[in-house]
Amino acid sequence: MSILPCGHRFHRTCTESAVASNGHCPLPACRRPAPASLVTHVGEHWPAFCQAVGPLRRRFGSKIAKVLERIKAIHSTEGEGTKMLVFMQWDAIAAQLERPRSCCCLWSTVRQA
Repeated sequence: MSILPCGHRFHRTCTESAVASNGHCPLPACRRPAPASLVTHVGEHWPAFCQAVGPLRRRFGSKIAKVLERIKAIHSTEGEGTKMLVFMQWDAIAAQLERPRSCCCLWSTVRQA
């Protein structure tokens, strides 16, 4: 996890990507400048916190990890052949579903509107 100067926090990979490409907070309502030198990476200061975070969350971030955990829970109760639709409000998060898709083999198609 990383904390931006404005106080918003995101998964470290998401933060690094947003700061490198835009130089500001990725939240549309904020957009405050966020130079890389002022971003706090929690794991560097509080390693015990990062050890308590599960592997899916550590690898993909909290939002994608929640989606994956829910899909796995549905598969475990209703069977692996169960088909689902996952609706995402933000295009940036929907685009991130491509990363775990290749390693977790949970769905075959991701479509964005």
